[in-house]
Amino acid sequence: MWIQSAFHKLYEEVEFLKRGRRAATVNIGAQVGLIHTPISNKNFSEILNAANIISPSSSGLQKCANKVSKVVEKVNKDDMENIRKNLANDNKTLGLSNEKLVRVESDARYNNPIFSNGSTPFQGGTQVTQVMCENMTKNKKIISLYTGNKLCLIASKLRGKGKNVTCPNHAGLCTANIAEDFPIGNEGEYSRRCAAEVSDHLQISHFTSDGDSKSFTGIKSVHGNNVQSLRDVRHLSQSLKRAIMKCTFSEIMFSGSRKQNEKSRFALDIKARCVAELNTGFSVHKGNLQLMKAHMPNVIDAIIMCYKGNCGSSCKVNSYVCGGEPSKCWIRSYIANGSTLKMTFYDQEELRRCIKILLGPNSLELVRFLTSTQKSEGFNRSLSRCNPKNVTFHRNFPGRAHAAVLMVNNKYSNSVIKLSVQLGAAITPGSLVAKQLKQRHKIDIRNAQRKRLISSKLRRANSRRRKYKLHASIHYPLSVYYKKGLADSGNEDCDNICD
Repeated sequence: MWIQSAFHKLYEEVEFLKRGRRAATVNIGAQVGLIHTPISNKNFSEILNAANIISPSSSGLQKCANKVSKVVEKVNKDDMENIRKNLANDNKTLGLSNEKLVRVESDARYNNPIFSNGSTPFQGGTQVTQVMCENMTKNKKIISLYTGNKLCLIASKLRGKGKNVTCPNHAGLCTANIAEDFPIGNEGEYSRRCAAEVSDHLQISHFTSDGDSKSFTGIKSVHGNNVQSLRDVRHLSQSLKRAIMKCTFSEIMFSGSRKQNEKSRFALDIKARCVAELNTGFSVHKGNLQLMKAHMPNVIDAIIMCYKGNCGSSCKVNSYVCGGEPSKCWIRSYIANGSTLKMTFYDQEELRRCIKILLGPNSLELVRFLTSTQKSEGFNRSLSRCNPKNVTFHRNFPGRAHAAVLMVNNKYSNSVIKLSVQLGAAITPGSLVAKQLKQRHKIDIRNAQRKRLISSKLRRANSRRRKYKLHASIHYPLSVYYKKGLADSGNEDCDNICD
């Protein structure tokens, strides 16, 4: 039903300092909600029409979205600056000698694969977001964001008319901020810009990356050569898995017609075992790197002996996660039926070389703080909510990226409340909407806390085990079970348990 009055306004207006027509608070609020979702103005109009509601004009929606986007950028930049200030104050409260020193992580996300499929001679991506997160607290707040955009509709229209236009320096409005021929995969430049932004209150001491040396170079150009490089445990363990898959083991190591699948399962299990040994080892030694380096060669030997079937005293003495007894042994979740392997001396040396990718002395130096880039990569899911890859926002791409950061740092409810207040369309205190946002905030906090519980992590691990066990029951019908204690009972050759 449509109600109209010739004498009274049936809506509240936002007070703007600029001249011109004032927007309705409901329109501003709608854009605040839209910028937190993947829904575009066009889709929003379609939803209203489907609900038998007259939608605003396309130009009106776009103008309102442009105003909201600029405010979102400013609010989020101020919020990230406050986070940086609070980090320095917290370090000072803890009594650190230099309260500005922080450990950070960083990662980039592109709207398209940067490896071109032939449609362009340049790299395929047209939009990039680079985030930098602190690694000092459990929440790992985002402290810097850079957005790069090659897309400009005005330039495209002018080129279609035969005019020579170069972005981002042409006259008028240009939504692009990087040149068309600029290598969009240059994460070193993006990291440098993020590092320059955080240098107002912080100084980077350690940088965790997925192995991109250019990012580290960009940070050092701002914060000096004292910045130390760290590696992400997850990516390093993935390198271990890939190395095992590339190895050429002997013919007897994997038997049957599904050797490649068995090899893949073995690589997954070795990866899980090494990560568990690493985490538990640092916990046992309370982060003492020298003790870890001294004991890790024995751990590697114990791992190899365990997968050969000679588990017992070696695991009981040297392993952090396998007790060498039936009730305390390492459960091979990925290997079909938990069977052991026949290994030649060459196989053992190849496996040892692969394990050292994660548990070697140089690698232990790089992962000594057990930091990761998972927060930066997890942000990509929130960014996909506000700025999905299948929808192109030429003009308001930066605003949507900043909205995603504001939502990650403050949760959805607080983000909406902050933006509404800043835009002059505040949520009415004590209203049902305010109560719903409060309830939503409680749910978000509870869900985040639940995901960190050991019970939740075990539930996810058990789910993976169940799926691999189900797959093994279908494709590996012959049960081959691992027998404990064979090495201690005097059997020198345990290869027969793999037959």
